[in-house]
Amino acid sequence: MQYMTKKHKRVVLTFLTCVLLITSFYVHHLLHQQTSDNTSTVKLLNFKPTAVSNEFELTLNKRDLDIFVYDLQTKPDNIDRAVTRTQHSTPFQIRRTNNKGQVLISLKQTTYNHDNLLLIKQCKTKARHECKQLAYIELFRQSEATLNKKFNFMKQGGYTIIGRTNIALPQDKTNVKNIDHYIKPSNSLPNVIIQKTSSEPNLPKALARASDIITFMWSKPFMTGPSNNVSIRTKPAFARLKLLWQNKWRVQCADTRDIFIGLATSISGIPRVRAVGLMQYNAAFADLIANSHAVAEVYSTSQQKWILVDPWYGMYFKLDNNYLNADDIQHMSVAKRKTISAYRFANVNNLGDAFIHKKDNSYRLNFYTIYFGTLTYGPIRQQRLSAQTNEQHR
Repeated sequence: MQYMTKKHKRVVLTFLTCVLLITSFYVHHLLHQQTSDNTSTVKLLNFKPTAVSNEFELTLNKRDLDIFVYDLQTKPDNIDRAVTRTQHSTPFQIRRTNNKGQVLISLKQTTYNHDNLLLIKQCKTKARHECKQLAYIELFRQSEATLNKKFNFMKQGGYTIIGRTNIALPQDKTNVKNIDHYIKPSNSLPNVIIQKTSSEPNLPKALARASDIITFMWSKPFMTGPSNNVSIRTKPAFARLKLLWQNKWRVQCADTRDIFIGLATSISGIPRVRAVGLMQYNAAFADLIANSHAVAEVYSTSQQKWILVDPWYGMYFKLDNNYLNADDIQHMSVAKRKTISAYRFANVNNLGDAFIHKKDNSYRLNFYTIYFGTLTYGPIRQQRLSAQTNEQHR
């Protein structure tokens, strides 16, 4: 540059500076793009069963992802510990997404609720020596053969149920409330103590009548489980209950809740009642079912609010001496939910796997409050007393 004029030198220096800046920006862009590809959210774009039993096709938003499938046998309380522990064990299946992000997965299923854990990783080589974990999804199967054998229930293809996950799911936004409010999936399940029976002497009138109905419903044993006999659902509530007591029908939480609502509209003391659906997720896939539960709310005029009642487990909930509804619980943090007091109306024997019985005759809530990710509300049913309904329920 010693033969150049000062003006020429300035032009060359300016040009070189621009080249360096452009090169630096381009390198930074490439590094940022690579980092983003490694750390961006894994999204589930589609879920589709195949003609093969317990096999389905997943479509993710990335190619060349490795899916490690583990057989957990049971549902873990703490998903973080399960993920960490599982990584050191041997998967029974490893699959890789193709250029379209698609992959075929087969789940094991030897019991009614058989848990499988899918770890989604990005491996540098096909030998899978260096892998970075990106996401996980918990799935359990209720196969067509198992449902038929256990309940004499026919469901083509069975059910695949999604548990805890940190995969982004497309949401079905039809008739839902607060869809973005979820329990963080990395948390342990809340540890809530369920009292054996309620000892409150002065329940609000609507809650006391709800207790009467639920105690009456569970005064005789009946069979639980899925049923294909859907025509019974068109009968009056008390007729459905009598068929249930006669072991001519099976019910799960939704049918139990609907019988409760039918009876609640036919006695005095409960001015309004409505159905509430609780779902851990609300994924928009017809063949992928979320953990869900069916409950009801009765309106208390003395409390001036809706109060949650669970006819399936025979419970209601309180916090700081206040009665709770589904919306109250949904907006609580996981830590706050651990302080809920839950009370049983009666000695309902249907505790299932939502509770763990303790030696002091209380019950630790296993995974109940994870249901409150998404709420759906049915129509409000007014009390409809008449001579016919009073005679029917005597």
